[in-house]
Amino acid sequence: MNRQLILTQPIAKPDLAIPDDEWQNYSPANQAFAEFIYEVFDYFSLVINEKLKWQVEDVKVNQGSNNLVIRFTYRQEIYLFRVPKFGQSQLKNYMRASRLVSHHHFFPECIYIDGRCMIERFVVGNQLTSASTITAYIKLAQCLSQLHSQEGKGYGLLLMANQGASLNIADYYLATSATYWESLAPLFQDQQPAYQALTLLWQQKLTAVNASSTSSPVVCHGDLWQANLIYNEEHGQLKLIDWDTCGIYHREKDLHFLLDEKISPACKQAFFEHYPHPVDDQLMAWFRLTIKGLYFIEPHLNQRITAMNHFLKVMGSNEKFNAEQVQE
Repeated sequence: MNRQLILTQPIAKPDLAIPDDEWQNYSPANQAFAEFIYEVFDYFSLVINEKLKWQVEDVKVNQGSNNLVIRFTYRQEIYLFRVPKFGQSQLKNYMRASRLVSHHHFFPECIYIDGRCMIERFVVGNQLTSASTITAYIKLAQCLSQLHSQEGKGYGLLLMANQGASLNIADYYLATSATYWESLAPLFQDQQPAYQALTLLWQQKLTAVNASSTSSPVVCHGDLWQANLIYNEEHGQLKLIDWDTCGIYHREKDLHFLLDEKISPACKQAFFEHYPHPVDDQLMAWFRLTIKGLYFIEPHLNQRITAMNHFLKVMGSNEKFNAEQVQE
């Protein structure tokens, strides 16, 4: 089954009459995914028809990275019905995040939420990209300034209103780091000096941040990138969407996407001129490396190499990776 399935039909189970012989050709994973879609549509019908008693139109469904999303229209307004793909913890985390930051204008309006789904008003605007205006990046700086002003305890996903899942940044990242480094090592067999420098400096920076008394974790979105930043130029409004991974982290975890080379220097300068909190450039590069090159491998090799080389540079190393020598 196509996991990027897009439906444009009335409320109903998709592919309701799949022939048995075709169904048997599906892998167990795709059978489970199809059954998940059926369950989602059943619950969507229950919530819309029986609980809210809405007459909706233009029903479409698509799969996001963390949610199955049904988009629909009610009284000429567009809404999103979200069902988490990885369990109720996503919704619980969203609800706890909502209690902390829903009073801010950058938080999307939630219409309905229970233990299985949520409905929010569709955010009108465009993703924040390299083509966005300087004004949009100034607005982002203002929004993150408000969000990052809230300190938190612990480290990791929100478990309580202001407590995290782990004690510190080292506990959060070291538990699984060895496995990721081992999987990365074969790619750089011919570039051992750079690889050894990278692993050493990664560990050194983590240790330094963990021991620091001046770098305090704060409430962060946790998964900021262009697709989760929607700017409405007409109204000058910016919304941060997809709060499933909101938690207590260092500010730099929300800022590392600004290292994207596609974002103009002028936009980056405007952002930091309007962002009042101190920023650790090394830690920002550390998060970029960790997320793009280690924990969530960037599929584009050049971008992964860029993150690695940038980290080496800001840490003062003369070593450098060459994409042409990677053993893939």
